[in-house]
Amino acid sequence: MANCKVLPDIGHSDVKIEGNITIYQDKNGTGILYFDVELQGFDGPGLHAIHVHSNAVQGGDCSTTGSHFDLNEGVHGDPTSNIRHLGDLGNLKVSSDGTIKDYLIGDLGMSLHKTENGIISRSINIHAGADDFGMGGTPASTSSGNAGPRIACCTIYMQAVPIFRFNG
Repeated sequence: MANCKVLPDIGHSDVKIEGNITIYQDKNGTGILYFDVELQGFDGPGLHAIHVHSNAVQGGDCSTTGSHFDLNEGVHGDPTSNIRHLGDLGNLKVSSDGTIKDYLIGDLGMSLHKTENGIISRSINIHAGADDFGMGGTPASTSSGNAGPRIACCTIYMQAVPIFRFNG
């Protein structure tokens, strides 16, 4: 299990987004990653792009996280497309009260283990706008989904899972 504590980007003092993303994968490190998202502080309802980025957050500055996580140097796309970055997770649908409690399913190519495709010590970014899944016909679309600036982010860390043993 991994955890990512989302905070506003230091360059966006008007943003109040915060919360937690917990990431699960079976213990042998194979299979799908599940991103359990619980965030609040959005201005209202709407879609906001969410991506795994290549680097950790430095000093609360989301721009330090590099490009979308991808081992194949591909183009941006829909999370269900065969052509996409590994870190392309799609859009979050924020409710009218400015919160989201939902889950996303990540790419089979990502792992919580310390491997080339591992996401520990990488980051998650929330963008100001919706992801167009590389269909916007511009260079920004095929690189980042035309999702706008990074307004909140977090670094992904392993979280210890307690093991309980009962005798009796």
